[in-house]
Amino acid sequence: DPQPIVFPAPVGRQRPALTLHSEVATLPRTYRGKGIRECTFRIAFGDEVTERLAFLRSLGLLATAPIRVGDTTVVPRDVLGRLFAQLPPSPRWSGVPEEYEILRVIVRGERSGRRVEEIVDCHTPGVRAWKMGIDVDTGCPPSIAMQMLARGEIDARGCVPPEIAIPAAPFFRELARRGMTVRRRRTAWS
Repeated sequence: DPQPIVFPAPVGRQRPALTLHSEVATLPRTYRGKGIRECTFRIAFGDEVTERLAFLRSLGLLATAPIRVGDTTVVPRDVLGRLFAQLPPSPRWSGVPEEYEILRVIVRGERSGRRVEEIVDCHTPGVRAWKMGIDVDTGCPPSIAMQMLARGEIDARGCVPPEIAIPAAPFFRELARRGMTVRRRRTAWS
């Protein structure tokens, strides 16, 4: 179910599609008392990746149901995984990618009897000094959380989702220190 969405420059128009992600499991539980009714996760890949995945799906290679091949029963996705594991390693990459990503959260609901939509975008450019592309937004958040934990800024213990365990304001300050900026806007929603 890809949906066209226009992001701020330099990202522009993308077609994020529904997929599973851990937030879909934790956010509804965390915000149950606020009346959450739906939580979805979308991700946009480049056209080349999307076309390749669609091709693999059309061949049935992403299926998890066993099939018979001659006298053997196999799971197509397991076969595909084994084939991927046998590929030679990619050549070592030596440049710095010109990448930019925007992570977006959209919350729709009611505030003071009015329907509102709040959009929060986290702008993430690659970091040339680190020779990293947008993987910054995958690697930095857990690193920030561990540093906050070591400094005693997180007191939650056990299996606790990040939206409960991590104090938001200092976390967002740490994101900014690493070049990630958060922008919010609220509009009426109809």
